[in-house]
Amino acid sequence: MVERRRKQFETLKLFFVLMSDPENVKVRKDVVQKLLSDVEVLMIPALQEERHGAESINELRQEIFDAMHNLTIHMVDIVPEDGEEGSIISIRTICKATQVKPIFPHLPVGVPVQIGLKISVALNSAWRPRASCWNFIPVEPLLEICNMQDMVKLMDTTTTTRKTTTTTMCECGAKCYDDDGNWIGFYQPDCDCKDIEPDCDTTTTRPCECGAQCYDDFGNWMGWYQPDCECQDIQPDCETTTQPCECGEPCSYDSTAAGGVVTGWWQPDCECKDVQPDCETTTTKQSDDPVFQEAQRQCTDPLCTIDTLAKCEMAAQQLGWSDTTANPISSTTVVAGCSTNNGGGLRFNDVLTSAAAHPTGGQKRVFCMEC
Repeated sequence: MVERRRKQFETLKLFFVLMSDPENVKVRKDVVQKLLSDVEVLMIPALQEERHGAESINELRQEIFDAMHNLTIHMVDIVPEDGEEGSIISIRTICKATQVKPIFPHLPVGVPVQIGLKISVALNSAWRPRASCWNFIPVEPLLEICNMQDMVKLMDTTTTTRKTTTTTMCECGAKCYDDDGNWIGFYQPDCDCKDIEPDCDTTTTRPCECGAQCYDDFGNWMGWYQPDCECQDIQPDCETTTQPCECGEPCSYDSTAAGGVVTGWWQPDCECKDVQPDCETTTTKQSDDPVFQEAQRQCTDPLCTIDTLAKCEMAAQQLGWSDTTANPISSTTVVAGCSTNNGGGLRFNDVLTSAAAHPTGGQKRVFCMEC
């Protein structure tokens, strides 16, 4: 009995540590890892999976987390499933994430979703989870509960701030008082009165985190924050502004369609259009570079004679020729411009008025460019 109480007390201490600093990622990770150290069974009916043992369970859990990007979990409530015993509890949550690898067959890939998840947990004598089962449930009832909870919080906030001054004219950082003249805090940048000192210089310079998902007032996903903090349904590139896309990747979605539908793709020039681009062929050359072709004997319309030695060497490179260093010549009896001799040697004849035609045979070629 004493040993069991001691273990239960250790579990309570972990919860107190978590509650005392809930925003600390390292603390949260360490506490959760300790709380889940006794889990022996994990069941996920949607995947038809039942894992036993810590190693196998951690592998499955990590596979799920790797597949779900930008995962956020909002806990709605915790209730016992076995009456007053409390050995089995039910945790209902609202999860928001984007599935980037197909693991849950009923969820779309590449589209942000909002889902309900019920985690049933069986506790051991130390009040730590020994088995859990994850079931997807309708999210709408959970959203209604959250709306009710928000209304209660709003009512509480209204009650506690009713005695504060109602004027909206304020100076950020100035002290604020209630109607009886009692000091109750400092004016924030939005003129709200709180008992914490605000940062009036920097709080308005960055009202968002680039790449984070943004939602409307009802919790519906709308898109991502852009580098300028505007909410759009296009994924931004927050690290660099010179190449804000990957050709062929989706850049816009129809959030009103069931599951989300891709409505645009990044083009080679990083413009978002509703047509799928050809990323393999459109990036082989720069738009300002000339296009070269081989011709028979001479360059005739619609092809033009290559007029510089540099372009001749560029043509050999673009056409995959082995010799890319041109030998300059000046002759009226050799075809004008860029050609190769019988052994494949590259040469450039700067007598562009030469009317000579190039013989055929061996490795003799004439290189031309599009006019």
